[in-house]
Amino acid sequence: LEQIKEEDDWFFGADFRNEGHLLVKQGAELAEEIRSAESDADVQIATLKAGLEKVRLDVNQAIDSATAALEEHIQSEKLAAIELAEQRALERKQHEAADGKAGDVSDADMVKEEREHQLAKLEERLKPRREALREEVAKHRLTLSLKQREVDENVVKVKEILAKAIGPRETRWQRSAVVFIEKAQRKIAAKETEEQERALKKRQQKAAAQAASKRRRAAGR
Repeated sequence: LEQIKEEDDWFFGADFRNEGHLLVKQGAELAEEIRSAESDADVQIATLKAGLEKVRLDVNQAIDSATAALEEHIQSEKLAAIELAEQRALERKQHEAADGKAGDVSDADMVKEEREHQLAKLEERLKPRREALREEVAKHRLTLSLKQREVDENVVKVKEILAKAIGPRETRWQRSAVVFIEKAQRKIAAKETEEQERALKKRQQKAAAQAASKRRRAAGR
C-alpha cells in the first residue's frame, strides 16, 4: 500500500486503495484473534499436561511407597528369621547335649543350615506379597497409561477446535490478500510503465523543441 497513495486515485481508484486498507485492518484483527485463540489453547493444553503430571507424580509416589513398605517388611522378616534360626540352632544344640549326643555339625554350620531353612520359608511366605505388589504396580501404571492417552486425545481435540475456529477465516483472508497483491503489482507495474512512457515522451518533445529552436536561430543568421 505504500505505492498506492490517495493522490494516485486517478490511476488506481479510491475503491481499490480502500480495499487494500480494509484488508490490512482485517488482517491485523484476525492476527489478534489468532493470538488470543492460540493463547487460550495453550492454557488448555498446559492444564491438561499439568493434570497428567500430577497423576504421574501420584502414581510414582504410590509405587515407591508400596515398594518401600514391602522392602521394609522383608527386611524386618529377614531379621526375625535370622534370630529364629539362631534360636533354633541353640535349641538343637542344647537338645543334642541333653541327649548326650555329640553333634557332627559345627555350631557355625548349624546356624547356617537353620538360617537357610528359615529364609527359604520366608521366601515362600513372601511370594503372595511380591505378587500383590506387582499387581498393584501394574494397576498404577495402567492408570497412568490411560491418563496419558486421555490427555493426548484431548490435546488433539483442542488443536482441532483451534484449527476449525481460525483456519477457514485465515485461509479466506490469505486468498483475498493474494488476489489484491497480484492486482496491485499489475497496476503498479502498469503505472510505472505509463510514467516511463510519459517521461520519454516529454524528453522527446523537449529534444524536438530544442532542435526546432536551433534551426530557427540558424535560419535567422
